[in-house]
Amino acid sequence: MTCNYSISFSRTCVIFTLIIFLFSKLVAQDAKSDSLKALLSTTTGKKKVDLLNAISKQNWDRNNDTAIHYARESLSALETLNYAHGLADANRCMGVALAYESKADEAKPWLEKAMVLYDSLKDEKGVYSTYNNMGLMWSRVSNDSAALLWFGKALEGFRKLGDKPGEGAVLNYIGIVYQKRGDYPKAADYALQGLDARRKTDDYRGTVYSMINAGNMYLEGGQFESALNLFNESIDFAKEHGLEPFDMAYERMGRVYIQEGQFEEAEKVIRKASWINPLYLGQIMVKTGRYDSALKYFERCLPFSTSPESKVDRVAAYKGISEVQLIRGNTGAAMQNARQAFILADSIHHKKFKGDAALILSELYEKAGDFRQSLSYFKLSNAIHDSISGGEFQNKLAFFESKSAIDKEQARVKVLSAEKALQEQRTEEQRKNKNLILLMSLIALGAAAAVIFNIQRQKKRIQAQSAVIEEQNQKVETALSELKSTQAQLIQKEKMASLGELTAGVAHEIQNPLNFVNNFSELNRELVTDLSAEINNGNLDAAKVIALDIASNEEKINEHGRRADAIVKGMLQHSRASTGVMEPTDINLLCDEYLQLCYLGFRAKDKSFVATLKTNFDPHAGKIKIIPQDVGRALLNLCNNAFYAVNEKRLRQPQDYEPSVSVGTKKTGSTIEIKVVDNGDGIPEKNMKKIFQPFFTTKPTGRGTGLGLSLSYDIIVAHGGQIDVHSKEGEGTEFIIRFG
Repeated sequence: MTCNYSISFSRTCVIFTLIIFLFSKLVAQDAKSDSLKALLSTTTGKKKVDLLNAISKQNWDRNNDTAIHYARESLSALETLNYAHGLADANRCMGVALAYESKADEAKPWLEKAMVLYDSLKDEKGVYSTYNNMGLMWSRVSNDSAALLWFGKALEGFRKLGDKPGEGAVLNYIGIVYQKRGDYPKAADYALQGLDARRKTDDYRGTVYSMINAGNMYLEGGQFESALNLFNESIDFAKEHGLEPFDMAYERMGRVYIQEGQFEEAEKVIRKASWINPLYLGQIMVKTGRYDSALKYFERCLPFSTSPESKVDRVAAYKGISEVQLIRGNTGAAMQNARQAFILADSIHHKKFKGDAALILSELYEKAGDFRQSLSYFKLSNAIHDSISGGEFQNKLAFFESKSAIDKEQARVKVLSAEKALQEQRTEEQRKNKNLILLMSLIALGAAAAVIFNIQRQKKRIQAQSAVIEEQNQKVETALSELKSTQAQLIQKEKMASLGELTAGVAHEIQNPLNFVNNFSELNRELVTDLSAEINNGNLDAAKVIALDIASNEEKINEHGRRADAIVKGMLQHSRASTGVMEPTDINLLCDEYLQLCYLGFRAKDKSFVATLKTNFDPHAGKIKIIPQDVGRALLNLCNNAFYAVNEKRLRQPQDYEPSVSVGTKKTGSTIEIKVVDNGDGIPEKNMKKIFQPFFTTKPTGRGTGLGLSLSYDIIVAHGGQIDVHSKEGEGTEFIIRFG
């Protein structure tokens, strides 16, 4: 068993986003900032406010104290001015500066006020730029769901405006979030889209960054030649446009050489960077057997700050130390550091590093003879790595390769077309020259021999050039044919991918109503048997009751059949997968529906199961804007857990225990509260902090995946809500959802 301890590209994309601007822009920004500061003494009124805001913006990502200082100066100057746009900019400056310090609670009110001001001014770009800043703020504190929500709003807005620089920037920020989470297929999709958008703008610095980010995708996909090409292209592109090459390009090239076993070349190129990360040198030391040096480099990374990006460094360092200790046979130290890596990776939701650490722990537990733990971590590692490095990731890279090839081919066709036009122009000029020569021949009969010689020479030259033009025309036609063929293939691939996504969506959404159809059909089969028996016995009153039950079940079958039909029709109206539409939904009806459906599902599986259902719905709760299918799925998971808990307790003490599950709503101000309560066994204190973690379950093997509460948590947070749990062991559990 071997482990891959390479530093994930997500760490580079998050940390070096700041480091690049800190070092590569330092001199130029200082000079520009100083020149702006020099103007302050001679500027007044609105122009001074704009100047103060501009200086603050220049220092967002490199000097937070300076950025905050000038934002405050701007706000102070605005106290005597009626300048709404300057006030919006000043609030945004203050919010972004605090966001870069990972102070989300302090940054949020400033950014929210900026959004309100921009909206009142009808400044759409200001609104969407602040959406982007809100996404950055939440990503800085590892609230990825909220970050993606705001980045999504910013992306939609910039695309509506046709703002390519803004679109490219947001796409890359979204890619960074998914990189940090280890979701490489999505990260690749957004990063490659970002590069494509930025190539069409004059945002040269952003284009360089996107080239490196796209190179990271090929590196993680094992396509080293393509990765090196993009890293080298970023260096050349930066120099061509008067920029210093980014340190990240040299370090990522070093990663490629490490992967290919060229350690001397790796160290050489890494040392070209102005700031050398000890993690890379530690990697090289491990690969070349210099373990003492490797430990020193890795340990230098541990005292870093506790910011989200530095935590990624620390995870990688713990992994590296564990690898060295494992090689040396120090299994105790190796186990301790591997656990540190696993716990820290889990806390920052870094899937790839969590999978890598799980693989190390599997090997260590195997060496310790604890094969159950070894198998558990091995399965977890495989599940994580399969989820982040499947065929979808490779397909996105292949698509981008093909698209890049098409773009280059189109550029070549344009060049050939220009050359063809130039050749035609030259041919026309040569034709005129030939006529002139013939005219001169008639006039200068005395120089006939020389003129004839020149005519023959010009004729041969024209023929040779005609042959060249014909050859080039042939190349142009061939290139156009190949281009059309490639485009047709790509269109077909896109259609197949879309069909696959649509089919998966339909299958997923239609499964729930079909389960209810099957359950009620099974109940009716049994009821028909009971009906026949009662009729044969002459018990017509009982038969009528059973008939009414059958009719009621048939209504449910018909209802869920129509629901399945609606799902199919709805899904087929879209050409791509969708998470649903936010719409006003009666929350009381939704809660009651899913409580009843869940109870019927349990009764269908076990007729002996009976529980008391209690509802306490606030008549003023009304409608809230949500995606009803998603929130319904979350409620279904909570109700399922409640019924499972009371059923387990019932099976152990059937005589004096009455299972009970209640669902209630309450409106307080603008907040809607939903409670799901059961009187089961409750949740042990030691498990309270783990219940929302993916794959954590206390159910026996085969009875649960450990994903229900995790998915419910993600759904509620994505709607801007929150979910809490209160439980007392032996007495029951209460889940509380809040919207608003």
